[in-house]
Amino acid sequence: MKNPPSGIEIRPYVESDLTEMPAMYKSCFGLQVNERYFHWRYRENPAGPVAASCAVKNGKLCAFYGLLPEMFEKDGIELKAYQSMDTMTHPDFQRMGLFNLTAKATFDFVLEKERVLNLFGIPGHRALPGFVKMGWEHPHDFPLLFQHAKVIRKSGTRDGSVVSAATSVTDWENYFKARKPMIGIIRRKLSHAYLDWHFFRNPLFRFDTLCLTNSEGLEGFLISRDMGNSRRLICLFDSREPGKREDIALQLISELASQHPGKWLYAWEPTEKILRRAFKKARMIKNPFSRGPFSHRVPLILHQLGTAKPEWRESSNFDWQAGYQD
Repeated sequence: MKNPPSGIEIRPYVESDLTEMPAMYKSCFGLQVNERYFHWRYRENPAGPVAASCAVKNGKLCAFYGLLPEMFEKDGIELKAYQSMDTMTHPDFQRMGLFNLTAKATFDFVLEKERVLNLFGIPGHRALPGFVKMGWEHPHDFPLLFQHAKVIRKSGTRDGSVVSAATSVTDWENYFKARKPMIGIIRRKLSHAYLDWHFFRNPLFRFDTLCLTNSEGLEGFLISRDMGNSRRLICLFDSREPGKREDIALQLISELASQHPGKWLYAWEPTEKILRRAFKKARMIKNPFSRGPFSHRVPLILHQLGTAKPEWRESSNFDWQAGYQD
């Protein structure tokens, strides 16, 4: 491992670093957040606390690299992974190799405890080359699917009862107990605790939830976020029964369009074929060109260290959705 520049120490992140994180966030991302935000993000995650390393000079934070634990599942079997996030180097300390040093230290810390490290990330395009140089794979870019709400409203029929407030749904625990696996597909292991943490109590962004219920209880739900400029992003869809996934998704997308007239709806193009069919039935399309509305592509990167199984690097086996991005 390359030695850090003179006077800079690479060490594990500790909770007292929270006091400097808001200023670091502001200098790197232009976002104004407080210490409570980082406590929620790094300490309250049901999957566990953040694993992170810092570069420090004279007691001051100059770089940070974090991994957020996430739980996935395949055929009912749990699979732990870490999302690369909050990669930050203060402008006064850039081009010193601190990104590589803090990342390597964080990887070594997790591997020492767990022996397996499945990694994924959704980086900005400026950060993408740095990850590739570190050995990350860049297997996929998500095109955006989009359509005007007026068009989508004509595409689906709605059966059952749709409620727009997640707090009015009382049987989340029963839903997740009855939720059946999707054979051969790696997907996020969802729970009420995870939804409550990531979406319902998110201190930075507001998410809206639609739930479809029938006489047997909650059938499925859809979470979205207003992105401004008359655009709403479909972040996460899930259904109790995989066989009903397409129909339930279509009903919820149609209801979402009805509740937000005159606005564009968009989503990452699904890698999972059933959900992709639902978006197609909702008349959502993609821009085939490199410019114009919704032409942006979202990069996915994957990495694997230790004794992990190679299936983690096969991105086509995943149910990837925009809500996975932290």
